[in-house]
Amino acid sequence: MHPAIDLFASGARRDELLLAPAELTVMTEVRRATEQFLNRLRATRSNAEFVARVSATLSVPAAA
Repeated sequence: MHPAIDLFASGARRDELLLAPAELTVMTEVRRATEQFLNRLRATRSNAEFVARVSATLSVPAAA
């Protein structure tokens, strides 16, 4: 698509006008969780390292 634009940087997201308060709260948390996920993914060099770090955070046994 041309011209290429950054929708997040250029868009005026007005979720508070489009969503009910409970929906807005959930969407905010989903965005925050997605950002955390992406940051953790960027901080690791392999799938195994990512899984190990997430498993430790969630108190889930790592796969053998």
